[in-house]
Amino acid sequence: KGWGPVTDSDIARFANKSAPIAAVMQCIELSQGRHTEVLVPALLDFCTGLQLVDDLEDLSKDLSADNATPVACILINDLQLPHKALKRLAVRTDGGAQLRAICLTSGVSESVFTAARRYFQRAHVELERAGIECFAALAQYWTDRANSRITSIRQVRDGLK
Repeated sequence: KGWGPVTDSDIARFANKSAPIAAVMQCIELSQGRHTEVLVPALLDFCTGLQLVDDLEDLSKDLSADNATPVACILINDLQLPHKALKRLAVRTDGGAQLRAICLTSGVSESVFTAARRYFQRAHVELERAGIECFAALAQYWTDRANSRITSIRQVRDGLK
C-alpha cells in the first residue's frame, strides 16, 4: 500500500503477520473440538495488538529498511513529513531516541497503544465469554500493560508542557 494513511482495516490485515501462531492455536483447539469459532479471531486480535506494540518498538529499524508498517505510516501521515526525512532520523546514531521523542510528543505512541489496547480488550472479552481462561488472562495482562503505557506516556507528555 505504501506510505499512505492507515485505516483500521489496514491494521487488521497485519494480523496475517501473526498467522502461524493462529494456525498452531487453531490446530490445538480443533483437536479439543471446542470454541474454534471464538479462539481463532480472538487470537488474531491479540496478535494484531502485539504486532502494533512490536512495530512501535521497531520503528527506527522499519523506517531505515523502508518497511511501511502501520505505525510508520501513522507517523508519516500524522506529522505530514516525507518518509526520507524520518528515515534520516531513524539511521542516526542516537539509537532512535529522537524518533521515540517525536512519537511521544506527537501523540503517535499513545495512538498506537490505544489501538493495541482495543485489540487486546476485544480478544479478552471473546476469550472470557468462551471460557478460555488462560488466553483470556493473557489478553487481560496485555490490556493492563497497554493501559499502563498510555498512563506513562500521558504523564511524560504532560510533564513536558
